[in-house]
Amino acid sequence: MMREATMQKKLKEEMISSYLKTLCFFLLLVSVNASQAGVNILPSTGIEIVATPGVVANDSVLLKPSSDQTTALQYRLRTLRSDDQEIDKSRVKVKNRYTKGAQSLDRYRTFLSGQEKSNPVTSTVEFKPTWSDIPGIYISSLAANGNASDIPLKITIKPKSLFTLQPANFTIATSSLKAPIISEVNIVMGSNSPRWELYLVAENLKFQSGRNKIKNDRVFARVKDEQNPKTWKLLNKKTKFVTGIATSVVTIATLEFLVESERDDQAGDYLGNIKFLVRNFK
Repeated sequence: MMREATMQKKLKEEMISSYLKTLCFFLLLVSVNASQAGVNILPSTGIEIVATPGVVANDSVLLKPSSDQTTALQYRLRTLRSDDQEIDKSRVKVKNRYTKGAQSLDRYRTFLSGQEKSNPVTSTVEFKPTWSDIPGIYISSLAANGNASDIPLKITIKPKSLFTLQPANFTIATSSLKAPIISEVNIVMGSNSPRWELYLVAENLKFQSGRNKIKNDRVFARVKDEQNPKTWKLLNKKTKFVTGIATSVVTIATLEFLVESERDDQAGDYLGNIKFLVRNFK
């Protein structure tokens, strides 16, 4: 009886030992499988786009699935905001092997099909700011339709002012304030600054073949206004002429110029520059 009890006890211990080994193996197997599942996102910092008005800017992200990733993975954009400014989500687009060209991220778009077999897929996110998009850093993220990690998104819109003159070079005949001979120039400008100011200042005009000059305290300008003619302003120092807000590329004003003559001015051509300076405000 003693011998039979000892054998039963030994058999029971062996069964318990075998069960524990099986349990440990099962836990180890689960642990290994869990570590293999998932998607690596490169770069880990996400997508960073630097953009200026009128130009499409982009950045790419690479998704490398594990061998266990067999379901489709889709992303869409959360709210894109900088302080109190918000950008319509439909204007941010993604392009990869699963999209038909660039498609808006205001709805879920496929980044992985689940059939990659560990092969990475690159997706390119693009954005084209307009002149009405206020400069700043806009923060958001792409949210997945499953348990995958979000993809951070940062769009930096740089301040930009585009400025041209029509004509770019112009001639001013000398005259007087009482009987001015006026030269006109159209100012064409686009700016994404919430507020801006346009300043002018003239250099001395130098005689092309000698030391004679016309000082800049005889160079005048004003904004053209046929209904209510403005006062002439001297250009011997930086002077403000036009103010405005964010605008697409349009003619913002027509400026009139005159140069006051003196009796001892030598006849001929005088050359110099009139500088146009734009001050942007946030």
